[in-house]
Amino acid sequence: MLGVHLEEAVVVHYWTWIATGTFSVEAALQLDQLSIIMMMVITGVGTLIHVFSVGYMKDDPGYPRYFAYLNLFVFFMLVLVMGSSYALMFVGWEGVGL
Repeated sequence: MLGVHLEEAVVVHYWTWIATGTFSVEAALQLDQLSIIMMMVITGVGTLIHVFSVGYMKDDPGYPRYFAYLNLFVFFMLVLVMGSSYALMFVGWEGVGL
């Protein structure tokens, strides 16, 4: 995907999240050159954190909870980067703060 030059953003619509009259908010993800680069940064750094944490947290009783929260954080970071609307980006932003 890094070698592909996107002329325009690719938007994948999943469903209409909010629809009232002429206003609607789509639950959609957007891929463009910047979001692809940021996805690589997020997943790369996230992978390094996961690898380091396996050894660091091996004797901790909260091992499963830690990795659940870490994976949730990475997921919401990706939602923040790929969200095609401000509403979906806000969901990602709030999820990162959990």
